[in-house]
Amino acid sequence: MSCEEIRAVELLGRVPYGRVATSMHAMPFVAPARHIVADGGVLLRLHRGLGRHRACEGGVVAYGADNLTSGAADLWSVQFTGTAEAVEPTEAQLAAFGPAPRAVDGEPFDPVYLRVEPRFVTVHTVEHAPAAERAGRSTIDVPTAPTTDVPAAPTTDAPTAPSPEASAGDPAGEPTGKPVTERAGEPTEEPAAERAGGLRSRERHLHHAA
Repeated sequence: MSCEEIRAVELLGRVPYGRVATSMHAMPFVAPARHIVADGGVLLRLHRGLGRHRACEGGVVAYGADNLTSGAADLWSVQFTGTAEAVEPTEAQLAAFGPAPRAVDGEPFDPVYLRVEPRFVTVHTVEHAPAAERAGRSTIDVPTAPTTDVPAAPTTDAPTAPSPEASAGDPAGEPTGKPVTERAGEPTEEPAAERAGGLRSRERHLHHAA
């Protein structure tokens, strides 16, 4: 086997399923198949009920597999051609295939096995940058504007105007308990009793004078 064929067989051993392609009644078709690698060849397991094995047996087929849906950073695909022949797998090979499906299209699964020797192998690989490097390319650091703390305006307690009673008292603002008889800019008003006494005195003076 060539280096390319060895590489293809090694990659095929990493995945369980692939697709076999050939023609039936002059019409091409592709069928999924379970495969294992054994003794440098590839063993396929198909469902007998679909009849695809009859088109493959004794003819040249193409088989391909890949890891394109694995989510791996490095992807690959393998394709080769070869002649398919019906075989009966050993117990060890049956164990390597693992449990068979229960049904296909509602019919009980009836396995049939083919062996294909890889020829005309093609291997394609796709390499991606590491996840950290891809993340660095896809993100842009946008600088943020610096924030400044705006000082709050100082608060001052406005002085309250003293009440009239307090302004009439002592300078400390305490009321004196005395009645208010004079306000700034206003004439002093005499008490009612003093006004009545003054009127009687003036009447007596006028009487004597008469």
